[in-house]
Amino acid sequence: MPLPMHLRGIYRKKQKSYMMILMLAMLDEIESMEKRVVLASDVKRRFHDYLIKREQTNLVMDLPPKGFKSWKDVLPGNMNDIFNQPINALADVLIYDKPAGTLEIRPTVLDKFDEDFIAELRDFTQAELQDYYDKLAQKQNSLRREFIMFMDQYPTARNEPILDHSLAAHFRQGIPAQLRQLRFMSDLLKVKSSVGFSDRWARMPWIAIMDKRLTADPQSHYYVCYIFSEDMEHLYLCLKHSDEPLKTSGIQEYREAVEGIRSKLPAHSFSSKDIREWGTTKSSLDYLSGVIIHKRYDRTDMPTDEVLVDDLYSMIKLYMETVTKELGEMIPSDTSVGELDQVVAHIRHYINSRGFTYPDHLIENFYLSLRTKPFVILAGISGTGKTKLVSLFAEALGANYTLIPVRPDWSDPTDLIGYKNLPGDFQPGEVTKVLVEASKPENQQRSYFICLDEMNLARVEHYFSDFLSILETREHAKSNGKIVTRNLLSTAGMTEEDEQTYQDLHIPQNVYFIGTVNMDETTHPFSKKVLDRANTIEFNYVKLDNWETEEQGEQSEEQASVEPLDARSQVLTSDYLTLQDALPDHKALIRETTNELVTINAILEKIHAHVGFRVRDEVCFYMIYNQQIGLLERNIAFDHQLCQKILPRLQGSSQGVKRVLLELYKHATNQPNLRIADYEHDASDLYDKVPTNARYQMTANKLAYMLRRFDEDGFTSFWLS
Repeated sequence: MPLPMHLRGIYRKKQKSYMMILMLAMLDEIESMEKRVVLASDVKRRFHDYLIKREQTNLVMDLPPKGFKSWKDVLPGNMNDIFNQPINALADVLIYDKPAGTLEIRPTVLDKFDEDFIAELRDFTQAELQDYYDKLAQKQNSLRREFIMFMDQYPTARNEPILDHSLAAHFRQGIPAQLRQLRFMSDLLKVKSSVGFSDRWARMPWIAIMDKRLTADPQSHYYVCYIFSEDMEHLYLCLKHSDEPLKTSGIQEYREAVEGIRSKLPAHSFSSKDIREWGTTKSSLDYLSGVIIHKRYDRTDMPTDEVLVDDLYSMIKLYMETVTKELGEMIPSDTSVGELDQVVAHIRHYINSRGFTYPDHLIENFYLSLRTKPFVILAGISGTGKTKLVSLFAEALGANYTLIPVRPDWSDPTDLIGYKNLPGDFQPGEVTKVLVEASKPENQQRSYFICLDEMNLARVEHYFSDFLSILETREHAKSNGKIVTRNLLSTAGMTEEDEQTYQDLHIPQNVYFIGTVNMDETTHPFSKKVLDRANTIEFNYVKLDNWETEEQGEQSEEQASVEPLDARSQVLTSDYLTLQDALPDHKALIRETTNELVTINAILEKIHAHVGFRVRDEVCFYMIYNQQIGLLERNIAFDHQLCQKILPRLQGSSQGVKRVLLELYKHATNQPNLRIADYEHDASDLYDKVPTNARYQMTANKLAYMLRRFDEDGFTSFWLS
């Protein structure tokens, strides 16, 4: 029987193969059971088996989530997220009864078991899936093709000017970008390549992959490296030592450094044979002396992409394990850091399994805010679960959690930092105790959360200003690339024992400050100094009728078994501290974000509320991390930043403030024809007419509220009271 026309468009909006694979798994189960309603768990098993079998036969397909080498390694919790995507996309065709755990084809599509209809739908689905795979094969990048193309074209290219040469540009940007997209590439890794200098080509171009915990650039320590031979007939995948010892001590010490690393490596399949024979000059011979282990590929017999990727995975795994051992740290496992969107999903599932639910995107937003800067403010009315969010988030990460209730009489940092008693002994404050513990070598891979509860019961600028200032001194240490700050304490006048304990104490990169605040008559407002240095997340919208989903008895067995991540998993560490650090990889996004901020700043300047470079940089970092992980749509992410970095600065009773709010509302709702003059006297109509398709929905809703408050009270502020 012919398939109805309305079903021939069900796969039109496909981004991956999941919808077609789900339908094939569904049809297999229907045929097996000879009924329209089947168990979702059985369909999910078939869905996963299909992905595994196609992978095992080395056919083109969608890759597994980052952090997983193959589909068979994907965890059940991760499969739930993947499985739910096509179910939601096919909601017009399928009914998913979650409490009953069943799936069925809608009666309007299939009212009874019909072999002919099922066969027709199967044929159509298979044809659509094959068409998808054919197009995917054309799109997927190929390392093998890239390497061969470069080796074929390089002998000719190096006889031409290097400046603005397309091959040089592709080698510096295109191939490294492709490597960064590989599913096992951790955020700890940095990719850099060199095809020569400003006026001449390199004899042996290279691509370096460096663990940022140890190696900031190819001039220090050791790293994974692709080296192309001078005649372009061979390519070497290497673990290579920098030529730093060669420059400082000489060739003998250089070879000893290489052998020292080689002797520490565990068993592996790579060769340690000398490859200096491929060099033709003294500089190239010396350069190749730094190769610790390698694998050689020939241009005329380049292996498949599967082999190239598998070899690179093995080399990087060996390298990072060696670095970890050298640093005395435990490297995060692939499943905890390789694919950070899965980490965030795990945190969300963990919190839900403990009987707590939060507004859409709050967990993702909280994660991105902490990643951007280790100081976040959670604002909202009492009882919305601000403090509980911090404790559960820390618990989900296996992190250390310290709750410090703020007292109204705090007027200096003594209670947090500490003081010297009469005999002269230093009495550490609560924060200092945490910093000492977090700074111990055995704890540096564990996250430490410090929650300052009711943070604005005292004036934040009085007791927390020292920490705010020190956080602004963050930089990457030259010795190991870790983020460090200037020292917290002066040891002048301390006893010898105290000086030994506190002389180098700073805020390490594994410590995060979160303040919870209520805005009412018992609390103090924030200055712009504080607001500029934090992401301020507000959640005041409470669903009191959500009690049924909060019952522990309603949790599935799978939810109840959700466990915390490995406590040693570092998934919040910032990659960037300056915009210059991020420019090479994210120039287009930085330009787009900055241009949008320039437009908004032009509005804010009218009441001297415009932002500076610090806010610009942190908004860009937030947007970069979001794009890297793929947590939120671009406009939703920027919407969060407007609500967290821009709107909290706005308050006042002048008409100038109201005009700025109206101009921001016009921009947020994307209504170019909105006449500001029509609402300068009375903007109350806007509160009930916020477009549901606004460019920045949360910002538009908040601005409408602030405008109504201005009309009613003659004064407005971001903060509820």
